[in-house]
Amino acid sequence: MLKVKKEDLIQGFSIVDRVVKLTPTMPILSNIFVSKENNKGVLIATDLEVGIKYFFDFEGDMEDFIVPSRTFENLIRTLPDEFIEITKKDSYIFINSDGKVYKIRTIEDEYPFISISDVSKEIYIKKDTLRNGIKKTSFSISDPQKGRIEFASLLIEIKGDDIKMVSTDGNRLSIFKTSEFKKDDSEFSFLMPRNCAQVLDKVISTEEKESVKFGFSNKSFYYEGEKVYLISRLGQGNFPDYEMVLPKKEENFVFIDKNSLIDSLTRILLITREGSGKVIFDFSDKILTLKGSSVDVGEGSEEIDIREGKIEKNKIILDNRKVLEGLKVMNEDVVKIIFIDSESPVTFKEGDYYLYVIMPYRSEW
Repeated sequence: MLKVKKEDLIQGFSIVDRVVKLTPTMPILSNIFVSKENNKGVLIATDLEVGIKYFFDFEGDMEDFIVPSRTFENLIRTLPDEFIEITKKDSYIFINSDGKVYKIRTIEDEYPFISISDVSKEIYIKKDTLRNGIKKTSFSISDPQKGRIEFASLLIEIKGDDIKMVSTDGNRLSIFKTSEFKKDDSEFSFLMPRNCAQVLDKVISTEEKESVKFGFSNKSFYYEGEKVYLISRLGQGNFPDYEMVLPKKEENFVFIDKNSLIDSLTRILLITREGSGKVIFDFSDKILTLKGSSVDVGEGSEEIDIREGKIEKNKIILDNRKVLEGLKVMNEDVVKIIFIDSESPVTFKEGDYYLYVIMPYRSEW
């Protein structure tokens, strides 16, 4: 019999659930494997592209078992006691909490799990830096069901003294840069699949260590934290040359209060969201005018003071939602907007470490 804190299991479920398939290609993948490694209990789940192990403390004896993930999790969540007792007997596990007893049939099968070999490179990166980078880039990774396969991953590029995290869906580009990491002398890059990036964001939120480790081979990579081990196959395709759309010069730019811009765009979106979702950025001497309209709803217009800049009068049409998504991951109070003309990429810049580039709509005048 093993005795475990309910809270530990629930935290584990919140992480491994991210890869458990409700409609899997293999029935076994809708189950969770509970085992023991290095004197720790471990919850194991995989979709054969990403695999996760969540480690927890327990008392007593542990026997391996495989059970349906949703049934096991939902039952544990509703039990009242702080501790859960689990005993495996024949083809069942018996769950006891404060005198409430349930039994669940186990799956008698071999649980698959992806592995990594020939690890050739390792890096250490601060937890908070990694999470910040994922937050600023994962939202603009393309959905693999809707876009090109090479856009469905996050590019991690280790070059010189910097790590860059880069994502695109073909119409926008996010770039986060940091030098807060440790590596050997080699330079390399790899593609982290969209699903793995989203899972990793959740994993990092539970991490207590200040820094975490990644290891890489030609086909896979792994993340190792204090409670979680994550392994993933590398993304597919060749990531595009993103530097082609970056501003070579900053001849036309403005500095705008970020929160004022978010508030104005949010209100205009109430008008435009049932229509095209377009918003016009009309730059003049000291004022940015935002305009949006919808045939079925109406129109809206707001003015925001330009703090400073080098301005050439211009009108640019952008996707309101996409602009908001980029602004909302920025931490600083002021954003720099760099533009060339009405049909060239527009860059929203935060400090020296984050760029968000959006392709405009073609001019309508």
